[in-house]
Amino acid sequence: MGIASVYVSTELCLVQDSSPSFSETWKFLDRRVSEFDSVRKNGFSPSNIPLPEIMSAGFTTLMNILGRNSPR
Repeated sequence: MGIASVYVSTELCLVQDSSPSFSETWKFLDRRVSEFDSVRKNGFSPSNIPLPEIMSAGFTTLMNILGRNSPR
């Protein structure tokens, strides 16, 4: 489940990324993998997962996607 959440959140980041060579997505992925590794090493605990930040990033990405597809 942890790997799936990293994958899905990175996909959402990729969809909105307009940086050269998707550099912002690669940075995002590096941060998520580091967080996942930290949780794995320290044991699973809801306090180890930055859920508000993940939800905020997902919501922002969704709003950006919807904004890009809306008629102008």
